[in-house]
Amino acid sequence: STAIVNFIKKYRAKFKFEPSEYSFKGFDIGFYFGKMLSKHGANYLDFITKEKYKGLHNNFSFIHDAQYGYINTSLMLLRYKNFALDIVE
Repeated sequence: STAIVNFIKKYRAKFKFEPSEYSFKGFDIGFYFGKMLSKHGANYLDFITKEKYKGLHNNFSFIHDAQYGYINTSLMLLRYKNFALDIVE
């Protein structure tokens, strides 16, 4: 996607090497929770099950379980076709 290409270009320019899997994960986690905290402050947990996120590498769709707490139920399926990975929507 365009967002991924832009992220890679900016990452390379700033750090002078390729972003790792953890670079993408860290960005998505920081962006999602930073946005939630900015928007809802200390009450962000009241909204975490209502606001979904489609990121560069991770998607978030939380449910709340009384025993286990908050669980991300999002799943990203990839299809390998013609020597490329595509996201299955």
